[in-house]
Formats: sequence, structure tokens, C-alpha cells
Amino acid sequence: MKRTNLVIQLILRIAIGIIFLISGIQKIQDPNSFISSLQAMNFPLAEFQGWLVILSELICGTFLIFGLLLRFSIIPLAIIMLVGLFTIHFKNGFNTNTWYTILLFLQLLNFGLNDPQKFSLDYFIKNKK
Repeated sequence: MKRTNLVIQLILRIAIGIIFLISGIQKIQDPNSFISSLQAMNFPLAEFQGWLVILSELICGTFLIFGLLLRFSIIPLAIIMLVGLFTIHFKNGFNTNTWYTILLFLQLLNFGLNDPQKFSLDYFIKNKK
């Protein structure tokens, strides 16, 4: 992969990691509000799922920033995006939030399908000799 592509992938990975980390931080500041919104949408086990989302965004967002356990950390984030798409966004039509969620999901797929980048902890761990 060209150096320019590596730098672009790095910037995207860090930016998307920050997006998830900030989202998790916002939710953990008032978890009851987020959990109440899940209950209002009739999510089963809303409290459990709420905490699962919050912790996934915090932990996996951080892992994404540093490029640690990339293939594993994108799975919960991708599931969160898919659940959001099918339970909330598609019901409201194709608006900015829908496209934003689709783009985040597709970029997570990109991270999962490609080898660890040179600028990631996964790469350093894999190539440590």
C-alpha cells in the first residue's frame, strides 16, 4: 500500500475511533438518558444493551484509535451501526444521520477486511521479533 494511502487510513481510523469514543463519553455522562431512550423504543433488555453500547463505544473506540485488536474491536461497533440503521434510521428515511451511519459502518468493514496498518499496535505486535 502506498504511503499516502497508509496515512489516509491512519487518519480515518483515528477520526472514527474518536467519534466512537466521544459518543461513549457523552452516553456515560448520563447513562440513564440513553437507557431511557432505548426503553422508549422498546428495546429488549434496554439497560443491559445500553451499557453494552456505552462500554463498546468507549473501549472499542479507544482500541480503534491505537489500532489494537482491530478485527475484534470493529465487530461490536459494526453491530451497533447495523442495529441503529435498521431500528432507527431506516424508519426515519434517508437523512443525514442515515448516511453518516452507513459511512461509519462501511469504513469499519474496510478496517476489518484489510491487514493491520503499519501505524497500529496490531502491526507492531504482529511483526515483533
